[in-house]
Amino acid sequence: MAADITPRVFAQSIQQQGCVLLRGVIPQSDLVVFQARAREAYARRDAEFARGNMPEEFSRTMYRFGHVLGSELDAPGEQFAIVQQLVLKTKLIQLLFGFYGSAVGFILNNCLPRRQDPQQLKNPNVPYHQDAAFMGDTFFILNAWTPLMMCGDDAPGLEVLRNGTLTTLLHPPHWQNSDKTPYEQIAFEPDWVEQTYGLEKCWHPVMMPGDVLVFSNFTLHRTYHTSAMTEERISLELRCAALTPQLEQSGWGIMKVEAAV
Repeated sequence: MAADITPRVFAQSIQQQGCVLLRGVIPQSDLVVFQARAREAYARRDAEFARGNMPEEFSRTMYRFGHVLGSELDAPGEQFAIVQQLVLKTKLIQLLFGFYGSAVGFILNNCLPRRQDPQQLKNPNVPYHQDAAFMGDTFFILNAWTPLMMCGDDAPGLEVLRNGTLTTLLHPPHWQNSDKTPYEQIAFEPDWVEQTYGLEKCWHPVMMPGDVLVFSNFTLHRTYHTSAMTEERISLELRCAALTPQLEQSGWGIMKVEAAV
């Protein structure tokens, strides 16, 4: 869908399909800067991990899942530039205002870069899951997912289930089973997804820098990967919700953004 989408059509797409693809909504020139910053951030973290002095909690909760901190892509004097530059200075923020109303809260603790290694040596592919599995179902959260390089062809992409009727948290077979890995606890088998919802609803678009795939915390999605893929992918996950007192008190590091009157 082109970047000239109206807020009304944007909202309808989320409600009917659980996702919407915005083509070319972020200037590619901005993303070149952040691609370079992301590569530098991952190089620093890789070196830290190789030396054996990465903090255990960061390794366990972030690095092993392909993440570094969003703030690691800031230049001196910036504060969460991935939101300030790529959302607040693009049409994306107007679409979010149209969906949520005049106030949006960006969840900075979950506005993160993610790297996907096609060989899965650094981190495994993410299975079918809902973001609500780790963020809860109290809020209707949108994830503006944008790649920093072309993906879905030579580099792993993202596959989403286009089904807007999913507005509750599903419990997968190994839900909260402490004997399973974190990914196993939240995972749905591809066969189950295809048989339950239909293969035709499983969508993995080829995406270019500047494209944004927006989906909710209830949308089933996974890493799209084929054996022919050889290139690494780095993407950004920019999450937000309607700004409410409950969201502000969530402890998630909320950036408040209000529409100009």
